Amino acid sequence: MTREDRFRSSFRCNPLPVLPVPRTNPFWKVSIMKRTQLIPVVLVSLAVLATITVAGQFRQDASPSRQGIVWRTDLTVAHHEAKTVDRPLLITFGADWCGFCQRMEQETLASPGVAQYVNRSFVPVKLDIQKHAEIARILEVNRIPCTIAISPQADLLGRMTGCVDANQFRDTLAQIEALHRRIEQRMAEYSR
Repeated sequence: MTREDRFRSSFRCNPLPVLPVPRTNPFWKVSIMKRTQLIPVVLVSLAVLATITVAGQFRQDASPSRQGIVWRTDLTVAHHEAKTVDRPLLITFGADWCGFCQRMEQETLASPGVAQYVNRSFVPVKLDIQKHAEIARILEVNRIPCTIAISPQADLLGRMTGCVDANQFRDTLAQIEALHRRIEQRMAEYSR
């Protein structure tokens, strides 16, 4: 099992058990015609929910330069969000005791241009290397600070190790985003 397979398998959910439908359930007494009339209602409800979710995301990203990067701390939730909005994950490993991590946080990641770009183009996740040692091991993080970009399909797009300045960080992220878009285009062409 490769490292990517182990990473992908950590996001797979166990299927829910199939429960028997009680005979007293009034829904099953409804005719098939009435049940099919519920389908448009359910679809419209899902569309409204998706619109509200996306609008909330845009509102959250509306002023990233003032608030900095909007970090997620749960990788599973962030991965689901990345698949929903079709943006790569940007996972940053660090620690409170790491001087270079603090420097990168204060200088590079606090830069308004970097914060705005990261919030707009990625789903950023900040993980403590000690608390998330298993994820760090799977992603082969040996030194910190370490930033890893992963596609919504859990493909490795890029890696930066060490403290880098804001311009270099943003340029590398632009290359990673371009790679992600090229992969998406090729996958779309291949699936036709």
